[in-house]
Amino acid sequence: MTPRFLGALLCWCLGLLAVAGCSTHAKRISLSRSLFYEGQLDACRDRLEKLHKSHRHDRDVTNLDLAVVDLLEGRSAQAQKRLKEVRDRFDHLEQESLSEKTVSMWTDDTARSYAGEDYEKILIRVYLALASLMDDRVDAQSYTLQIQDKHDQVMQRLWGEKPIDAKTDRFSGLPIGFYLRGLLREQTHIDYDDALRSYNQVAQLLPNSPWILQDIQRVTQGVHSQPGCGVIYVFAMVGRGPYKVESVEQPTSDALLIADRIVSALGPYKLPQTIAPIKVPKVVVPESDIQSVEVTVKGQARGTTVSIADIDQLAIETSQAARNQLIARAVARRVIKKATVAAVKEQTSSNSLASLGFDAAGVAWEALEKADTRCWGLLPRNIQVLRIEVPAGTHTLSFAPQYLRPGFYGERGPWQEQPRQKNGGQKDWGQKNGGQKNGGQKDGGQKDWGQKDGGQKDGGQKDGGQTDGGQKDGGQTDGGQTDGGQTDGGQKETGLVVSRGLQEQVTVIDGQNTYVIGWFPDAYTAPRILIPE
Repeated sequence: MTPRFLGALLCWCLGLLAVAGCSTHAKRISLSRSLFYEGQLDACRDRLEKLHKSHRHDRDVTNLDLAVVDLLEGRSAQAQKRLKEVRDRFDHLEQESLSEKTVSMWTDDTARSYAGEDYEKILIRVYLALASLMDDRVDAQSYTLQIQDKHDQVMQRLWGEKPIDAKTDRFSGLPIGFYLRGLLREQTHIDYDDALRSYNQVAQLLPNSPWILQDIQRVTQGVHSQPGCGVIYVFAMVGRGPYKVESVEQPTSDALLIADRIVSALGPYKLPQTIAPIKVPKVVVPESDIQSVEVTVKGQARGTTVSIADIDQLAIETSQAARNQLIARAVARRVIKKATVAAVKEQTSSNSLASLGFDAAGVAWEALEKADTRCWGLLPRNIQVLRIEVPAGTHTLSFAPQYLRPGFYGERGPWQEQPRQKNGGQKDWGQKNGGQKNGGQKDGGQKDWGQKDGGQKDGGQKDGGQTDGGQKDGGQTDGGQTDGGQTDGGQKETGLVVSRGLQEQVTVIDGQNTYVIGWFPDAYTAPRILIPE
């Protein structure tokens, strides 16, 4: 390399990092996360859409977060559209771009297109299946097959061909894809053998869960439900899920071995004897104050939800499996940067002032490097389920989050306590705008969560059965439907009601499944319930 080229390269890399600034994705997304968990979904959407437009490399993860907001606001078709776009892009990015890989070695990993974490790739398909269940259900079975396929790929990459050992503490995966497949095959009243295979797989992944044995016994007898009855499946999204922060860590010996292979392949570089701590992303999971959700039907307790997707464990396990590779790339970048600065100093001038300037530039080059904290940041800690068999007809369901510290929060939870206004008026949280005063009505100091969040249809029509752009899923099309018309704030999409109440009516059809999704992030955020109309 010529001295002029090396100097130009150093200036270009410093300029590129300076333009990118010191802000990480974790900092940029923090306000959106706060708005989301305060229940201000409209403001959260506006903020995410601004980030989507202004930060090109963040568009896929902001699209994932927007899909969560879409689903919780009742826009299930729009949520599917966003999720499919990101799924297909992540699949494409598994074939790494050589040019982006080269640039990232001179800057940092944020210069690369974000290809998604393994757990995110599985959960995209899980959310697609759940969104389909709340829409027309046409592609739900295809999505369950995609969940199983991606789940098997990830588990094999993590653990190889070793069988699952229930005696170890090793995380064995997410059974939700197999469970969804089982309940959909069971509903056909024909494919009980297929349902049995799926439920047996769930039992293998959750060996200490007696509730799945009831499902196995039922389908073994070829029974979906008793005559004149139907089934309600309550899916509860509980807790705040994983996200990434910037962490400073000392390279491990395994990471240094990988880094040595990387730098040797790139040129005549050698690892120094000592490596200072480096910046890498770290997956963190907030503590959860909700352990499950109790569901009652017409005042009678019917059970509590159980976890079928421990997203927190999956995120930690998969990120740990890739951690040495991440650290190794960061170490290799540092070696290359130091070698570049040394080469510029050697080939340009022996002037002490110029040498000092190059040293300062090298320090700045390393200091400007950022950890790649891009991630799907609005996931729950886990997804839980409860199966309830009831007679066909309309039933009143009540949902009661089970707190880990019930005495601390009181019987109903802090989010239900009525804030006091200076003029004696109370806030009517049941209304869409959430912040208007209701003229000082006396309601015992409790919030009115029973109002539905906008009851009008948005008029958006489905645009037909377009295929999914080449996605292979066993001959099923992936539902190329669009949202038609955008809904306004918390209003519902056709056939779906979004409620902020903990008591809602659900209509059950003889011999069929009815699906309800509840969002219970923590004790301080009002839940949302999605119910088919």
